[in-house]
Amino acid sequence: LINNTAIQETVPAVRVVRFQVDYPNASLESIQKVPKWNAIMRNSVLASLRFINKHWLICGGSKSEKKMNDCGKVQVTGEIVQPKYYRINATFIAERLTTIFKFEKIN
Repeated sequence: LINNTAIQETVPAVRVVRFQVDYPNASLESIQKVPKWNAIMRNSVLASLRFINKHWLICGGSKSEKKMNDCGKVQVTGEIVQPKYYRINATFIAERLTTIFKFEKIN
């Protein structure tokens, strides 16, 4: 009979999330009139990532950890693809420690 033991170890990890949101019927005139549009897009993406992190822990750590601030950086850009077609591009990079388990045989 072979016994296994789990060793818990904390290691650095990098998580990268990239996504695009397409708006094929966008009102480009309205977008261009909104002051600080890039800041609004960035805050919206960060809010979405916070929600995602509650369920999939993209930032690492555990659900019980209290996060004082965001665990990574986000870059958000918008582009006009065609007339009336707008795209948001977002890249989120999180650098945190994460817990892994190593299993070793004990004879």
